[in-house]
Amino acid sequence: MLREKIYCDRKDLDDFLLLLPSATLNKSIYDTLLAVREPDPEHDRPHRLNVPALQIFNEAYYQCIKLHIDKHPEEDIYNNYFIDARENLGSTIAAEVVFSIVFVLLSSMASRTVKTENFAQIIRERLTPKSAYFGLFVPIAEHFNSIGLAFPLTFIPEPIDVKLPGKLNWASITHDYNPQLVAEAVLLAPNEDGQHAILDAIETQYKLSHPFNENDIHDQSFASLRDAIVARFPKDAQGFKKEDCLAINTSLIAQKEEVEKAFADLSRKYRDLLTDNQELKKNQFTIDALLQIAYERKTRDIYLVLGIFAAGISDLPSRVKAEQEIADNTPEPVEPYTSDIYLNPEKGMKLDMERIINVAWKLGFFVDSKNKPAKKYKVFHAFGSFLNSDLSNYESSLSEGRSRANSDCDNELAIFNAMLNKQKEINGLSS
Repeated sequence: MLREKIYCDRKDLDDFLLLLPSATLNKSIYDTLLAVREPDPEHDRPHRLNVPALQIFNEAYYQCIKLHIDKHPEEDIYNNYFIDARENLGSTIAAEVVFSIVFVLLSSMASRTVKTENFAQIIRERLTPKSAYFGLFVPIAEHFNSIGLAFPLTFIPEPIDVKLPGKLNWASITHDYNPQLVAEAVLLAPNEDGQHAILDAIETQYKLSHPFNENDIHDQSFASLRDAIVARFPKDAQGFKKEDCLAINTSLIAQKEEVEKAFADLSRKYRDLLTDNQELKKNQFTIDALLQIAYERKTRDIYLVLGIFAAGISDLPSRVKAEQEIADNTPEPVEPYTSDIYLNPEKGMKLDMERIINVAWKLGFFVDSKNKPAKKYKVFHAFGSFLNSDLSNYESSLSEGRSRANSDCDNELAIFNAMLNKQKEINGLSS
């Protein structure tokens, strides 16, 4: 797996210590990391940890992302994870420290899963008897667990930007021009021109750093990759037909509408959650700023973005309190549920169902796991999942329905009158 396909290394240690939603957690990890940097023969640490902290943090987060992508990470943890970290860092000690940190991160997540729990347990079993470092990091996780503080960590792939391939260090990315990794690196670009540009940059950097050799096997490898790129993007001599262009245009319009709808939905969710989180509200974080962070991070994870803001609170007690509120509101992981119930596609049924759900929510029919009033968007999301129907645009639908209603609201109230009549019929009462 080419690392750069899933992870973009942070360039500044403060990206971990100040900006992430887990800043409080990372600061505790960093303090321990500083404490174990120097040799201590008395505690079986005779060698100095000489790998920079930034590199250690990047490696730990990278390994966590690998774990979340890997369907069965437990099959070969030693070769696929530990050996990989050791080769990336050039040190067995550093690899032990990395997986000690991975253990802390996984143990402190607000949304742990069976996979992350198993992985953390395997790390504990393997490092406890032989590592002089692991035991120093475990108390961090135990401390935050003891005070009930979990962190909204999400390990989402963040690939490198290859728009300017000549600016990247391809020797490092491809582990000194390993042919397999070079082939994977080329695939980082989605189109023919981009793939050629990456290969040109790799070949240029290779030739600048390696003496000329007429029998160099890399020359043949580069030529084969260039042929593969051409074969990967066959030319269509006929070009686009008119109907093809119309289809593409229709598709683009649909995508634009979908993005606008998702943006509106995201804005509403942030507004609801920001209202509930008093610490964030007190620090005057705005919806526009939240959405800007979401855009920059390419994420729709509300709790991740709120956590980033929480980490920006300078007062430590307030930050811990804010992170606690976020963790309390973070949805628990659940097994995926597939419903075989569908909403009747007959015209008007969807809007009537949204009206019914809306009134039931207003009447207080729904509560969350803590017996508090359920969030409106969560109620609609749950019904949408159950009915295999997208109800996320309910606010617009209800608003549009009201705007079309006549002065007596007969058409808007029709569904409730029909329900009343049906109940009378069930009870054997005359209308």
